[in-house]
Amino acid sequence: MDLIRKVTEYTKDSSCRVLFFDADQKILFEDELELKTEAYLSKTYLIFLAAVVVPLVFVAALLTMLDEIDRMVRLITDLVMLLAAMPFLLLMLRVVRLHVAARGAVMTVRPTIGRTYSFPVSEITKVIRKVRPDPMGAPITRASIKKLTICTKARRVVLCESITGIEAIDAYLARHVDPEHIVTKA
Repeated sequence: MDLIRKVTEYTKDSSCRVLFFDADQKILFEDELELKTEAYLSKTYLIFLAAVVVPLVFVAALLTMLDEIDRMVRLITDLVMLLAAMPFLLLMLRVVRLHVAARGAVMTVRPTIGRTYSFPVSEITKVIRKVRPDPMGAPITRASIKKLTICTKARRVVLCESITGIEAIDAYLARHVDPEHIVTKA
C-alpha cells in the first residue's frame, strides 16, 4: 500500500497519471493526496478570437484618427465596430474565466461572470450526460460526450464538448455520484 501511495503522489502533478482503484472503483488515496480533476476552455481559442477582434479595433482606431470623416459617421462606425466585437469579447472572457475543479468530495466552479463557488458532491441532485450516438452502433464511451449538466438544489453547471477535461469530470462524477442521479441522453 505504501508503494501505491508513493506512485500516486509522484504522478499527481505530471501529465502521466497512475491511479489505483479499490474493489468499489474508488481511487485510492484520492482525498489524502488531494488529487484534482479540472475542466476549462483551452487558451488557444484566444488566438482565434483575437484574430477577429484586433482587425475590428484597428479599423475603429484608424477611422478615429482620420479627421476627414464627419463626427456622426465616425461615432456610428465606432458603435457598429463595438457591437460587432462584443460577442467575441464575451467569448474571450469565457475562455479566460471558466474553470471547474473537483478535489476530493468538493467541486469548485469559477463561472464566466460572477464569484467562484464550491459545493460538496453530495449536493448534486442530477447529472445529465448528452452523448453523441455512434453511427456504427458501438457502445457509448466517455469521449462521445456532447454536453454535461451538473444540477444541485441551488445551481446548475453546464460543460460543453469544447471544454478540455470534460471526460475527466464525467469520470469523476461517475465515481462520486450515485448512479440513480446520472441520466444519459442521446
